[in-house]
Amino acid sequence: MDLITIKSLAMMTWKITVNVTSNGQGLYNINSPTPPTAPVLLPIGTTFIAGTADGIDNDGDGLMDEADEMIYYTLKVLHVDCQGYDITVSNAGGIGMGSLASFHIQNKACYPTPYFCNTEDVFCPCTTFDIEVCEYNNAAGSVVPGSIMVDGVPTTVFDAGALGVGPHTIMATFDAGIATTNLVINGVQLGGTMQDALNDPGCKQRLRR
Repeated sequence: MDLITIKSLAMMTWKITVNVTSNGQGLYNINSPTPPTAPVLLPIGTTFIAGTADGIDNDGDGLMDEADEMIYYTLKVLHVDCQGYDITVSNAGGIGMGSLASFHIQNKACYPTPYFCNTEDVFCPCTTFDIEVCEYNNAAGSVVPGSIMVDGVPTTVFDAGALGVGPHTIMATFDAGIATTNLVINGVQLGGTMQDALNDPGCKQRLRR
């Protein structure tokens, strides 16, 4: 999920005027069905919600939908992992068009997709190796200390001889840090105090094999 926020004059109408779609790229409805069902594309003309009615603490003062949040316009959306979106928004044709403006907004993000690098095979009883975690999308992060376990016992070593014949469960937690908010319109940083970002639990992925 992305939360796109525009900060401008009050009493405007901001809409999507271009939504580029190609190879999974596009901006989609927040209420789209769960994958693998295809998401619902946001149509041209989709309107941003005024900051006085979006249920978000846009200015970070602990209160929502205040009169002084009339300068914010928000839209909660979905985009396909590692594909992203490319849209143009404009206040043309709506109230506030006396200060006509349009902006090009792009974003692309990949959630961490960690995997065990060396546990794909059936092993001989004499096999011993260090358990390693890799990441498909090259996300910056690390394995949480003490989170690697074999059959519930913390260890970084897979010792087939000690474990014995049969299936065994390996688990680990990969931590790519805290998800951050990027509030940039036309190259200008506007801050990062939105309620959703403050409540974000981070980018931890639990592996099990």
